[in-house]
Amino acid sequence: MSNKSEQDQIDRRDSTLSSHSTSEWVRFGNTKVMKYSNEYHHKRSKNNRAVKKSREKTKESKQARELKMAMLVTENQQLTNRVDQLTKELESLKSSYRNIASNIIN
Repeated sequence: MSNKSEQDQIDRRDSTLSSHSTSEWVRFGNTKVMKYSNEYHHKRSKNNRAVKKSREKTKESKQARELKMAMLVTENQQLTNRVDQLTKELESLKSSYRNIASNIIN
């Protein structure tokens, strides 16, 4: 965050503090902090950054999986084509062998 936007948030917090009850408490893990306090906003800001980072990491992971999937689909198609080609070649060789064997017998 830029210093100007941070200062704007602090100014808004200060005005919010005066308009809200001071008896509101919220939990952050095992600690309780007063809602709308500087500590509260600091923890919220830190949590928001962590959430954003987590979502970005999840998005990158998903994109990597999709790319890997596309590569594997392409590789699978190439291998399937190769198997088909080798199967045809094998059938051709078997047929040639049978013809040669029957010519030798006859």
